[in-house]
Amino acid sequence: IFPKDIVIGYVTGQILSKDDNFNTLNLRIATDFYSVRDILIINDAHFEEQNELENSIP
Repeated sequence: IFPKDIVIGYVTGQILSKDDNFNTLNLRIATDFYSVRDILIINDAHFEEQNELENSIP
C-alpha cells in the first residue's frame, strides 16, 4: 500500500514464535499520528475473497 522507499516505521524488537510461522515485531512508528490532519481510507478490493477463504478453513 505504501509507496516504495517511504519509511513508515522502524523495527525495535522481534519475538520469534516456536508454535507457528508468525513472529511478533515491535515497531516505532515514523509518523506522529497526533499531528495527522487528513487520512485516506483505502477500499480493500479483495476483502470479500479473503473473507470467503478464511471462513472456508476448518
